[in-house]
Order: sequence, then structure tokens, then C-alpha cells
Amino acid sequence: MAEIRDGFNQWLSYEKVSFYAKKEFSQKQMQNIKNLLLNGVKKSEIEKLILEKEKIKNKPTKKKRFIDRFKF
Repeated sequence: MAEIRDGFNQWLSYEKVSFYAKKEFSQKQMQNIKNLLLNGVKKSEIEKLILEKEKIKNKPTKKKRFIDRFKF
């Protein structure tokens, strides 16, 4: 993670990266985030996108919801 952060900080200030450095991201995800920031996308917009993806990823499947409904 430190290597990614060091490379990332060469392009952007630590202030812009601190939120992302705290999370676990793959090399490709970090590159995508860096590109979005360099292209002028606001940090808050990127955070919203990340949170939306996490919600989708963690959303229970229909089968799990069905099973959870009938637990005693």
C-alpha cells in the first residue's frame, strides 16, 4: 500500500489522496482514482461512486433475504 501511496503522491497532494490511502484498493483502482482526480473530478463525487459500488457489492441476494426472513 505504501508503494501505491508514494507513487500516487508524486502526482497529487497528500490532502487529496488521504481518503483513498486509508482504504484497500488494487493497483488498477488506484490508477482509475488518480486519473479521475487529474481530470478534475471532485473528491466528493469519487467518494459517492465508491460508496455506491460498495453498497451494490454488499447487497444481499434474493436467496439470502428469503432465508433471513424465515430465521427464528
